[in-house]
Amino acid sequence: MKEKISAALTARYTKLGFEAKVISEVAHCLAKKVIYEEDIDGAIQDVKGLLEVFQNHAATRV
Repeated sequence: MKEKISAALTARYTKLGFEAKVISEVAHCLAKKVIYEEDIDGAIQDVKGLLEVFQNHAATRV
């Protein structure tokens, strides 16, 4: 399930510029909660705000 979540995260949030390791860690956390494949879209939508905050914080530090 982690691989499918990772692929979905990469496809949706690639424009935020996260490294593969970050996406992999987020996918790992989501894989603990997501049981069914049809729940992947909802789960990655739920982390959108969090990822945007991380990206904005990283951008201000650079």
